[in-house]
Amino acid sequence: MRNRSLPSLSCGHADADPRSLCAHMPRVVTPVGNASYYKGFTGKGYDYWLLCSNCAKLPVEVWSNPALVCAQCFKALEKDCDDYHYLGHRGNPEALVAPRQKSLESRLLRYSQLNAHIIADIQPIYRSDNPHDRWLALTAQGRLVRIAEGSNFVEASASLGGPVDYALPLLMRLSENERFLAVANTYGVTGCVIDLENNKVCLELKRDDYHIEQNIYPLAFFEHDGRQLLVHGTEWNRLDISDPLTGKCLTAREHPIKDADSKERPPHALDYFHGILDVAPGNKFILGNGWVWHPVGIPTVWSLTDWVSRNVWESEDGPSRHQLFVQEYSWPTPACWVNERTVALLGDDELPGIAVSFYDAATGERSRWFTGAGYGELFFDQHLFISGSEGLTAWNPETGERVLDAPTFRPTRYRRDTKEFLQILPDNILKIGRLKE
Repeated sequence: MRNRSLPSLSCGHADADPRSLCAHMPRVVTPVGNASYYKGFTGKGYDYWLLCSNCAKLPVEVWSNPALVCAQCFKALEKDCDDYHYLGHRGNPEALVAPRQKSLESRLLRYSQLNAHIIADIQPIYRSDNPHDRWLALTAQGRLVRIAEGSNFVEASASLGGPVDYALPLLMRLSENERFLAVANTYGVTGCVIDLENNKVCLELKRDDYHIEQNIYPLAFFEHDGRQLLVHGTEWNRLDISDPLTGKCLTAREHPIKDADSKERPPHALDYFHGILDVAPGNKFILGNGWVWHPVGIPTVWSLTDWVSRNVWESEDGPSRHQLFVQEYSWPTPACWVNERTVALLGDDELPGIAVSFYDAATGERSRWFTGAGYGELFFDQHLFISGSEGLTAWNPETGERVLDAPTFRPTRYRRDTKEFLQILPDNILKIGRLKE
């Protein structure tokens, strides 16, 4: 059978799988460039057209008579229409559902003594003298409760103390070796680090109060050269690294001071409100989930290794610092690390509806995305999990297909060793769920 020749397209090339433009878009990259355009999603997979402003006003059903160009020219035209001339999207991609769906198995754990406590925060624990310990809860009374599997008895520790107001909302972070516990008022100015091995406060923390009601207290442990170190907020636009064992600040640097008569920003002066932090597996990168005026949320990544060992200004303007995208009036962006250098974030400035974007922390470039995911907290373990008001869903990160939909289960924590999710029900009943094999 004789091969049929490929059709010649509007760009003058040939392609077995051409892409569509409305008839008013340029067919080739122009010397001037920067034509304005919309992405028009057809509802068939992730296929989209490039549309002029007038055609973008029309419903997808009446798009017709496209100009066809090869994939190479299509990409070149998108690049030519730079970020300032991308006006948004019309229509939506198709939400993909795997033909075979997974299911959950769950159980309830009841601890009568937990009824006496208000759980302010809870985290999984992996190292304990008791091999049955599973969760460490922080209570509004300033006590720790270790929750073991196979027992209905729990006992609270003595009061933790320190400068934290335990009557206000709290958050806690555990070091990787589980020796140090950082506790802070979620939207407050004070925090502390507790040496759990010696049962004492070993480091007091404080940040300034500029717009703290908008910023979750920045706290994150990481390991470097065998030491457990803490990243913490010290000012609205500044983070530091401290060694909780010695109390020493490892990122001491002079404050950039702006002359009142100068309109120029001094070197290293960062116009960025720091918020919740998340360290990548392997401890090489960190995600900062803060914002800037007007206001917009801007998830940002940079190298922890470079910051602690080479450049104390890395978190301000170091070469490894990348702003991933901008979202108006939205922060922090739900996020989780997929591996040592890839972070998944829920949303993007260019993508339609609720979409999951995957970014390379080393380059700051988006590698892939999928849509239809809903909104909530993100977890990753082979699948990407999203837990929110619509329940728990799981997604194949490669194909973008949904493989689980559990609308009545809304967990807030995940244990990576037992692959179990945790939801706290009324009366502090713990609902534990995991994917069926």
